[in-house]
Amino acid sequence: MREFPKPTIAVVRGQCIGGGLEIAVNCDFRFAADDATFGVTPAPIGVVYPPAAIKVLLDLVGPATANYLLFSGELLAATQAELEGLVDRVVAPAGLEAAVAAFAATLVSRSQLTIRSAKESVNALLRHRRGRARVPVVPGDDRDR
Repeated sequence: MREFPKPTIAVVRGQCIGGGLEIAVNCDFRFAADDATFGVTPAPIGVVYPPAAIKVLLDLVGPATANYLLFSGELLAATQAELEGLVDRVVAPAGLEAAVAAFAATLVSRSQLTIRSAKESVNALLRHRRGRARVPVVPGDDRDR
């Protein structure tokens, strides 16, 4: 999903736990109903998450929140998830569809070249955060810059 050239939006109602959260954090944007809950629950059941899945969460929310979620297995309410950077926007359940549709319409009205290039750049920088990033100057150009 991260490499998909168009923006992706996760729409969350109810519980977003484990694999559902992994899908959501791999989207570019996350909109949630205000009664949604979020969590990673390996600690209570003895499951080990792969490093690649943890890195995506870590890049999104930072080490303190990632550790809290991974170590405790506790759930976050939508408003807390928004404060932690896990969710971009929290909306009343009745208005969730309209809010997502309005945001999607905004994205469609913008330069698709700019959006695609920005997404490629952000992904490249996240992949190479600790080293030299290979950031294409022109979409599809893989040379180091």
